[in-house]
Amino acid sequence: VYESGTRVELVDTVVRHTTPHESGDDGYGIAVQAGATLVANGCEVLGNTEVGVLAYESGTTVTLRDSTISRTIPAQGKRGMVATGLIAQFGATISGSGLLVENNEGVGLLSWYDGSRLICTHCTLRGNEFAGVVALYGAALEIEGSQIMDTSRSADLGGGVGIFAAEQQGMEPPSL
Repeated sequence: VYESGTRVELVDTVVRHTTPHESGDDGYGIAVQAGATLVANGCEVLGNTEVGVLAYESGTTVTLRDSTISRTIPAQGKRGMVATGLIAQFGATISGSGLLVENNEGVGLLSWYDGSRLICTHCTLRGNEFAGVVALYGAALEIEGSQIMDTSRSADLGGGVGIFAAEQQGMEPPSL
């Protein structure tokens, strides 16, 4: 979904098992950027590569209701936060309610860089790696009435924390 003025609505839709480009990059379940808008209700984003749902750049908005983002995997040869359920970055906004974000091989929710905003109300985040929720470099994160549980350590990054926030590069979560 690309460019300001573009609006996509999804209802009861499944996005499953996307694969990366030959270079090994991308394979995102859903990518919304450059000021576009996505509204999704009752959707499942399952088993995609690198990112389940990505919102990128100022003016981009994603609204998700009663949806599942699960089992995001890293591209071959990559590890760490590159298998994230939801990412809001570079000024984009993601607003979710009633979400189930689980069993991703990276962070459940990631908001990074100034102006980015990720809002999650009555969401369940469980079984994600490194951290359930991460906010970095001046991004905003709002969690209300939600559960963050069963976060595991990442073999590459450590962690195993529910919520991790940092302002500067090089900051690492506490060793548990």
